[in-house]
Amino acid sequence: YLVLHNEMTAGAMIAGSIMLGRALAPVELAVGQWALIQRAQLGWQNLSALLSEMSEPPARLPLPKPAAKLTAEQITVIPPGEAQATLRMLSFELRPGQAMGVIGPSGAGKSTLAKALTGVWPTAGGKIRLDGAAIDQYDPDTLGDHIGYLPQKVTLFDGTIGENIARLDPQANATMGCGIEKHEVEKGIFEVLVDGMSVADARQQSPDNGCDVLPANSDLTVAEVELMSMDEREQRLNQALKTVRDDYDFILIDCPPSLNILTLNAFVATDTVLVPVQCEYYALEGLSALLETIEGVRESVNPHIEIEGLLRTMYDGRNKLGIEVSAQLAEHFGDQVFRTVVPRNVRLAEAPSHGISILAYDKTSRGALAY
Repeated sequence: YLVLHNEMTAGAMIAGSIMLGRALAPVELAVGQWALIQRAQLGWQNLSALLSEMSEPPARLPLPKPAAKLTAEQITVIPPGEAQATLRMLSFELRPGQAMGVIGPSGAGKSTLAKALTGVWPTAGGKIRLDGAAIDQYDPDTLGDHIGYLPQKVTLFDGTIGENIARLDPQANATMGCGIEKHEVEKGIFEVLVDGMSVADARQQSPDNGCDVLPANSDLTVAEVELMSMDEREQRLNQALKTVRDDYDFILIDCPPSLNILTLNAFVATDTVLVPVQCEYYALEGLSALLETIEGVRESVNPHIEIEGLLRTMYDGRNKLGIEVSAQLAEHFGDQVFRTVVPRNVRLAEAPSHGISILAYDKTSRGALAY
């Protein structure tokens, strides 16, 4: 009205509207918040009424603050939804304040044990006791004050590069399997990756099978840290192997069980990937992450990398889960799954303790015949 009667300019009208809106904003906000407060109050009243109708939970057994030990007495654990036990008749004792590292291959039962010790999964047999009392007597909140669980996020023993020329394993399993004493290794894959030594200077010949081996020892645990500060760190192995590729018909690279910078070096240097897969549930999860990593490597740094095939290992035909996992692999990956299946075999487990391959240890065993 004022603008139409030339008593106020259009600019003044706009400015006044903005100022009025800002002045009323706190009032509008307060009105909106009041409505939320009313709804919250009503919700709390309904919740209080609902809780008042519930019966009190049974009282937990009052137990003293733990000051003694945690014991596992012949425990057997069957993961929920599975028919077979992952752990059987396991016994040990932990003193107050003692930390226990649970280390083993994928599917060995590390997570199962941790969940049983922390009360997440019940035991199918035996007892887990804290200060002599079964842990299922403790309130879960109280139990958490006394037993800590650090879930797996990193693998401490990374690495590998194996049989015919290279090994990236700090545990040096393939190095020792080729008849080379790891404690006597003075130059090997660490010096090649980190110090820039040539493969020709670092390689050794296996006294057992005549293969050239690029040996490893525990020094390799430091390699990942050292590589992180280097330029083109994922290319170190590829660049080193280029100088000796023509010396060999085949180069076998035994990759680490974890996905890290050492694994990436192997993927960049290789042409194909052969994947041994345990017939266990957790192995399927690891396979999924591995295939995603290989696809990422193909798209970024090594467009020629291919899946050679999947090899089913540690197969137990008596185990329903193993049969199901084996069938799922065949269904989803088709011709990429090798027809040969490597069974669980005690001779396969014994051979490494003698520092020789299964073919030299017992070439007529079921495991040797499968390989």
